Amino acid sequence: MAQLVIYSENIANFIVIALGVALYYVRYINGQKLILNPAILVLLISSLTLGRTAIVASLLLLGIVIYFKYKWNFKYFLLLILIFMFYSDRVINSILTIIQNLGSKFGERTSFAEDVRYTIWADYMEKIDLTRLLLGFNEAETHYFMGFTNPHNSFLSGHYTLGFFMIVIIMLIIYILIKLSIYRHSFIALLLVVLLVRSSTDMVIFTGNFDFIYISILLYGYFLMKGELKLE
Repeated sequence: MAQLVIYSENIANFIVIALGVALYYVRYINGQKLILNPAILVLLISSLTLGRTAIVASLLLLGIVIYFKYKWNFKYFLLLILIFMFYSDRVINSILTIIQNLGSKFGERTSFAEDVRYTIWADYMEKIDLTRLLLGFNEAETHYFMGFTNPHNSFLSGHYTLGFFMIVIIMLIIYILIKLSIYRHSFIALLLVVLLVRSSTDMVIFTGNFDFIYISILLYGYFLMKGELKLE
């Protein structure tokens, strides 16, 4: 059994986002009403941890819930917000200041886009040869990517262990996403996208912890395509 260790704010915000996705997934397949409170709480906690990808994923989750909750009324809701912001310089300046502070982690980074992860990923890709592409990396040895043993990407860490089979898993995920959209279950597909977006900058899925969430969504999509499931 995998042991969950919360060793950074990034892991903490992933747990909150994963649980938020799971909650909305369960409510949706059970035909329950969508509520905004969990998505707002997820965004608040993600903002407090100052995790950039977490904030993006949380905003995406909140936007998805608002859209599917209000549907066509969403455009009027958005219009009111835009009108309010247009006539309020103080609101606009406050929002810009918040974005700048969060993006720079209150001065710890020079910009929102600055991230050592990009060089880690590039180094990882440079170290891949044909053997590693097919079989992954030898876990009996210690491999460093720009000085880090953690590639800070769930997909790369999955490939590190599983090799080519990880590529198959990614192709399966893309296939299920497309099929869920075709079968008019784009809400579930978008929930999976939220989870994948958050997983793109940390080793948080394909590790045993919280994998049940994306696996459950994939299985739902599979059985839905087989005609063995019907959403009431």
